Amino acid sequence: MENMQVDTGVPAGTALTVVNGNRTITQDGTTLDATDLHLFVPAGTAPAIAIDALTYDSRSGRLSAYVAASAADTATDRVRITGRVHRMLDLPVLSRAIAPGEAIAERDIETIAVRGDRLSQTFVGDAADLVGKTPKRSIRPGEPVRPSDLQTPVVIRKGELVTIVLRDTTLFLTAQGKALEDGAQGQAIHVSNTRSGKLLDATVTAPGTVALSLLQVASPPSATSPRPPQSVTRVSARKE
Repeated sequence: MENMQVDTGVPAGTALTVVNGNRTITQDGTTLDATDLHLFVPAGTAPAIAIDALTYDSRSGRLSAYVAASAADTATDRVRITGRVHRMLDLPVLSRAIAPGEAIAERDIETIAVRGDRLSQTFVGDAADLVGKTPKRSIRPGEPVRPSDLQTPVVIRKGELVTIVLRDTTLFLTAQGKALEDGAQGQAIHVSNTRSGKLLDATVTAPGTVALSLLQVASPPSATSPRPPQSVTRVSARKE
């Protein structure tokens, strides 16, 4: 579709600023995405975008409206547009390549907008669900992340010597042990006491440290479902 120049009545030779699409129209997170829509107003002014006569069919997602721009007492003719409404999702993604075993930090995350109808799987929708995790496989930067792509970083390796801590309200004991399996923070693993050879169930509390309890049997923390992605609405439109 060719760009349209609208006659504003501005004298010849007046410098003009082009105001393109992608303007917020009805509510927070709703934008008009019309790359072929050009409205011209005097340069150096703050244009006001007006949208009226907006109609929307919720069943088909189709809409139509009139768009105009005004600045410095100069207004453009109204341009009729038609288009379709698409639900947009803000998804956290990795901003750089992170190897399996490397923990994801806040600085490694950015946000992208994705059309909801183009997602056929469940993806992580909150950056907090990425922080502290590590990829199970290589994930390309900018690629939506599935919950199954992540795991908690291993802080104790199988065969590693660990400190076994037994803590109660009136008791604090330590002993040396050996990890019989890999363990992540908060995970229950099997360890053996290097002195007595006794097998124990312990919870990983830090690199090289596991804990026992006299009050309860340690168990892995329950998995929490990832927070749903925040959705916005984006309008894809064209002028007529």
